Amino acid sequence: MKANKSLFRRMLSVLLVVCTLCCFAVNYSASVAADTGWTIVMQNLAKWDNYVYGTGTLRATGCGNFALVNAVGYLTGRDMDVTKVAQWAYDIGGYNDTGANGTNRHEVYPYVNDRWGDEYGFYLDYNGGAGWWSNVNNSTLKNHLANGGAAVAHVPNHFIALVGYDYSTDKFHVLDSYPTTSRGTSPGDVWRTTSQLTGSVYAMTIDWWCLISADNSKVSAPTISAANTLAYNTTYPVSWGAVTNATSYTYKAEVYQGEVGATSATTVASGTVTGTSVTIPAQTSGKYMKVTVTAVGAENSASASVTAMMGPWVSYPTKYEYIPVADVNGSAGVSNSTVWTSSKGTNFGMTWWRAFMCSPNADGTYTVNTIYENGVEKNVAITGNNVLWAIHSGYTNYELSTKIVVGDKLTFVGVYMGTATVRGSGHVLVNGGIPLHPEDLTVKDNSVALDGDYLVGVGNGASGSDIISKFNEDSEYIKVYNTSGAAVTNGVVGTGYTVNLVVDNTAIKTFTIIISGDLNSDGATTTSDVLVASNAIDGSSTLSAAYIKAGDYDKDGILTTTDYMTLCGKL
Repeated sequence: MKANKSLFRRMLSVLLVVCTLCCFAVNYSASVAADTGWTIVMQNLAKWDNYVYGTGTLRATGCGNFALVNAVGYLTGRDMDVTKVAQWAYDIGGYNDTGANGTNRHEVYPYVNDRWGDEYGFYLDYNGGAGWWSNVNNSTLKNHLANGGAAVAHVPNHFIALVGYDYSTDKFHVLDSYPTTSRGTSPGDVWRTTSQLTGSVYAMTIDWWCLISADNSKVSAPTISAANTLAYNTTYPVSWGAVTNATSYTYKAEVYQGEVGATSATTVASGTVTGTSVTIPAQTSGKYMKVTVTAVGAENSASASVTAMMGPWVSYPTKYEYIPVADVNGSAGVSNSTVWTSSKGTNFGMTWWRAFMCSPNADGTYTVNTIYENGVEKNVAITGNNVLWAIHSGYTNYELSTKIVVGDKLTFVGVYMGTATVRGSGHVLVNGGIPLHPEDLTVKDNSVALDGDYLVGVGNGASGSDIISKFNEDSEYIKVYNTSGAAVTNGVVGTGYTVNLVVDNTAIKTFTIIISGDLNSDGATTTSDVLVASNAIDGSSTLSAAYIKAGDYDKDGILTTTDYMTLCGKL
């Protein structure tokens, strides 16, 4: 099949197929095909303006894809996703955007069977690769349609689907995804005579066509039934309709930590069954789960997938870990918490909001890069895969958001920002469940203790990082400062230094470090400390409370000769 590609490209200048819109287009809603109940997938709907390929949109230039989807759907009863078909066609060079804007049949239809035939159980015949049939008044075409086949055909600047022929009336059954006055195809599902398709008053002269047949010897992809949300700690039942000619079914369940479209997944269940249902084990975490079911037949296999968003859905931990998200891509005029993405298409205008511009990480979290404070009018643009999480100052949980700082990691639980999936609501989890900030410092190393406003028990030569490691709280909130107020990490600490609980660059708790015998803040006990003690005892100098505490061995609250003698004994 690939060998024919160069032939088709050489024919391109002569046979380029363009799908453009007539200026007299009529916007009809979907109609139902008369014979089979197939609902036509209509091209003339405004929603297809959001799908852009090259320099055109699905609505304006996608008729070649819609004709294929409607022909296959009518024939097999299976619903092809026109957006996926269009993306595939564009990816293989089947879209011409050099000014023509449309589907190039030579780059698309010869490869349809390899990509879609097995999955949907059909075979497209493009005249053995030799070219295309022409002249609608053709017994091959009429017999094919009269016996239950379908076809894709081309009329001036447009593709249509042919899904039947009646010899008694000499009429073809036409499905036109973009019915127009000039083609006389309102409302999209019509019957037209041979003469009407060979140069009549309608612009419906068919100049070529290819045949589509149901392949009854092959299996098609299963139709899966499963919920689109999955609560943590809940099993996931998945079932599907029996597929003709299938001898067994394989399945695989994959859990993704990132947003929809992530490529890294963990397989949590897989196997082979002869029945038409499986139950996937309960999961405790994950962003979403994809379950793929493959129908296995003697000649081929065909797969389908279903995706379920994962989350707690019902209960959440304490307010110190989670902040509710009340809206996703909604109005900025309501007093709540909202997530905006680039798919919103407009900037976020705010005054009384605190907002966080966040960028995605591979593990599914979002890092806070910029914080916009409330009270100042701003208009913030969200680009790419970034998200903006904003919380109104009047919202119940606003105070919790003030604890978040640049560099924090947010996880949106039950909130999804995929390419085409933006939904909620849910909660924001900060730093993997660490409280938004600790309220106090608590000791985990029993060698030291908090004594009022002091940290006692610290040994000679301890560093700033040693001090930080002695507390239960996350290190990002703990700072050690020297007597001049400079931060100390690896340097030796001394009496008079402080250990601080710091939130948003403000010390909300401070404890002065006491090192027994260190009266001059050098972190050691030496003859210099003995001299300092002597001067304090005889009144020639005065010591502050921290240094008195460092030299007060008998714990009577003052420095005496008894303390002096004990200190000398430490040398």
